[in-house]
Amino acid sequence: MQVNGQPNTSKRGFATTNGIDLNINYTKGRIISSNEFHWQFSLYKAGLNTITQKTADELLSLHDFSIGFSEDRIWNINVIAKTKTGIFSTYQDGFFRDTTAGKGLVQSFLNPYEVILSPGIKWQPSKALRVSLSPYTFRIYGLINQQIANTGLYIEEMQENGSDRIQQIIEQQGAALNIWYDKKFKNWVQIQYRLAVTSNYAEKLLDNGAMDGLFITKIKLVKNIYLTHRATLRGQLEEKPFKPVYVQVITLSYAVTL
Repeated sequence: MQVNGQPNTSKRGFATTNGIDLNINYTKGRIISSNEFHWQFSLYKAGLNTITQKTADELLSLHDFSIGFSEDRIWNINVIAKTKTGIFSTYQDGFFRDTTAGKGLVQSFLNPYEVILSPGIKWQPSKALRVSLSPYTFRIYGLINQQIANTGLYIEEMQENGSDRIQQIIEQQGAALNIWYDKKFKNWVQIQYRLAVTSNYAEKLLDNGAMDGLFITKIKLVKNIYLTHRATLRGQLEEKPFKPVYVQVITLSYAVTL
């Protein structure tokens, strides 16, 4: 049973929720490169004869490239890069088949996409904690498919020809604070927490600010089998009262380190 489901989904049906997390790290001397890919997708089917719907589909990647001022790598110059897009090609309301008399796709891989670049200074007092402060960030948002762009669902501005929508927007935003924490507790509990707070310092401190978080907790059951709790947090800091969107998913997972 689902509550507050996607449009045109009933309260009862068959659903599957899946998550894939891939972490690739590299360290040599004063150079550190950490790369993460997190894909969560959910599919829903109300009955045997209904069309399968996508109720969640988000591929996130988080990258931290840094060079330490010294061999201990406590203080570093770094760039944090984040990307976000979907994988599946779907039509209105997340259906895998067009039910709107030929209006076409509304979402696919890289339609839309988002890239955020945050150069700055990183403080890493231990292997577990990383704190990065960026004086400004760049955001690139767009689509590669003109037909999907022309739906106006993602970008409303028009090109000079007056008939097509703009496919890409590049913005310079305010400061960003990124706090990343990774910890293992006696090989039974693993946590991977990511929290970002951005602000447009051209105005008041919290005006146009945003909070974004990903929190993954894995509890080992036996060997490589884990119970995984995944939570995402997103909100606008200027909201009064502050009401962020908080989504939680618990899954049975398999994990291996190479």
